[in-house]
Order: sequence, then structure tokens, then C-alpha cells
Amino acid sequence: MLRPFIISLLTVILTTPLIASAGSAAGYDDSLCQLAQRLIINDDDAAGSYALVEQRGESNGFHTIQMGVDEAQRQIIIASYYQSKPQQGADSNAIVAASCKLINRERANAQLALNLTGERRQCRDINQYSYQLALASLTASERQRYLTAGRQLVFADDYVTGTGGEWLPINVERENRYDTDAQTLTIRAPSVQVPWNDAERNFFQGVHHCKLLSKATLRNWMLTNSFAAEPYLISADKQACTAPANPDTSPGSCLFYFAPANGLFCKDYTGNAWEVATVREECSQRHASAAALTAAKNRYEGTGGIYSDLPCHERNDVPNMVSSCVFNCTASDEAVWHSIDPPASAAGAGMMSRACDLYVEY
Repeated sequence: MLRPFIISLLTVILTTPLIASAGSAAGYDDSLCQLAQRLIINDDDAAGSYALVEQRGESNGFHTIQMGVDEAQRQIIIASYYQSKPQQGADSNAIVAASCKLINRERANAQLALNLTGERRQCRDINQYSYQLALASLTASERQRYLTAGRQLVFADDYVTGTGGEWLPINVERENRYDTDAQTLTIRAPSVQVPWNDAERNFFQGVHHCKLLSKATLRNWMLTNSFAAEPYLISADKQACTAPANPDTSPGSCLFYFAPANGLFCKDYTGNAWEVATVREECSQRHASAAALTAAKNRYEGTGGIYSDLPCHERNDVPNMVSSCVFNCTASDEAVWHSIDPPASAAGAGMMSRACDLYVEY
């Protein structure tokens, strides 16, 4: 049985001091998103009078959890997903990358009455920080071998997507470029950066998301992968999506308003692990309309989308569907978002076309 993602894939971790340079790669990487949040808002010494709350999720569980600020409890809430894979020479899975939904400095200052200043940082800066720690963790001979014979990394400005929907499915390595002449690999961290609007205070404003390389991945590059004939940081293992796993079956569907794309969507739950209870639970977190979002003071959590036990194409309350997006293709929690007529804004439609594993227009 697939239990509700809000429960089964969510781990809440409270922390106060900044973990700046844990001795082992595992210890450092396990709190990488917490470190990233501190550095993005320029609170290097963790002097702020607030706590960090880290929510962890996987797949759809990560897609639905959100960053934010609890002003009453003086908490910055971040959402994270840590990708793990076996690493050469490791006895078990190691964290290879982290996806971190974070808030920016302007939002932290506005909602928590802080006065954080200083240089404006990018996700690149966190990757560079992890790189320096990884380099320092090598033995003298390992470090010498890498610096003289290994291919070097260059950290460029972040690859900034328009919305979180585009950022979610991007592989952490997608925008990296290998220069055969210079024998260097240029790293561009995928990022979302939406300005804070203190008048609107919408849940998706004032964010600075980062996809980051782990210290373990950077160490593995320095020790092994930088010497490979075809160098890579993390080997790709995701197959191309050609169609949803079960396109004609769904234990119900949800009609809801999605603010970042400014449009209505109907969602089919086509993965084989979805059940009526979990579909209802997921749908209950949505907003039924733009007006419902406004009534909820622009918070992410809604009072519920419109659930039906019918798939989207059989519903009477769903107008003509103009496109479909397959998320988590062939996975147990696969889902298909259908954009309905009238479609989302041009920007929103563009976001959806780049956000999913497979995009189809009708």
C-alpha cells in the first residue's frame, strides 16, 4: 500500500547551528541543504534568532513539499531531496547530489525582521565551498595527482530556470559542459530565483532553489572520474520516457489551480502504487481556483482541489485538454498533468513543456 506522501516520504529535522565542515563526506552531505540555506541568506555564523526546519521528500513527495517561513515560530522551512547512488570504493549508497528548495535573503529579512547583508550568492558558491572541502580532505599525494593530472572543474554562473516546475526534473549535470581543448568541465548549478514581493507574499515568491553536488561526488571526481576517458560526475541512469505506464487507468483525478503556471490542470494518477486514499490526500492539498488561492492568503497549502473517481478524460467538469505532461515516468508514483482549455499563460505553458519527462500537445 502506498501511504500518503505527506506522511511516508516526509522527515522533519530541526537544527540550529550551521554545520560548516563536518569531517566525513557523509556527515557534511546529509545537511547540505541546511548549509546552503545559511549561505544563500548570508547568515554564515548562524547568528539569526530562528530555527531551520528541513522537510525531506522523494519523487512526488519532494514535488509537493515547499519552503517557507513560519513567522510565529520563527522558523525557516526548507524542502530537500538527497539523491543517493553507489560510489566506487564505498560500502553503501552515498549522497551524490541534493535538491534544495530555499528562501532568499529578502524574504528572510522581511518575514523574520532580520538585517542580513553582504554579497549576493549563487548556488555556485555552495558548490565551490564543497569543492574546497573535498580537496582539503584528500591526502597530499591524492591532491597532487588530481591537480597535476586530473581534469579540473570550473564553476560558472548558475543556470536559472523560469519556474520551479522547470527546475524539478532537471538533472544536476544537464548544463555542465566539457571542454576537450582545455580539459576542463564547467559546472552550472540549476537554480530557481524568484524575487520576494512583500505586498503579495505568495508562497512561490522569495525563493532561491539549488541543485548541488555532494562532497562525496566531488571527492569521487578528484580520485577517479577526472581521469576517465569520458569524464562525468554522476552517471545517468534514467531512461527516456515514451508514454505513461498506465495511460488508461487512474484511481481518480484532481482538478486544481496551479499558481506558478497560472492555469487550471487536471491530474491523472497513473503509477501503479496510487490508491484512492492517497489520491484524495494529494488532491486535498491543492487549490480549486485562483480565488481559493487568494482566500488562503497565497499559501501553498489549499483547502482542496476537485476530486473525482473518474479519469480526467471522462469527467464532465473538465473542458477540452490541450496538452499533457508526464511526471515520474514509469515510476510507481507516475502522474499526468493535463492543461485544459483555456490553457495556462504562455509562460506557464512553456514551463510545463520543459518541466516533465514527456510533453504532448493535442
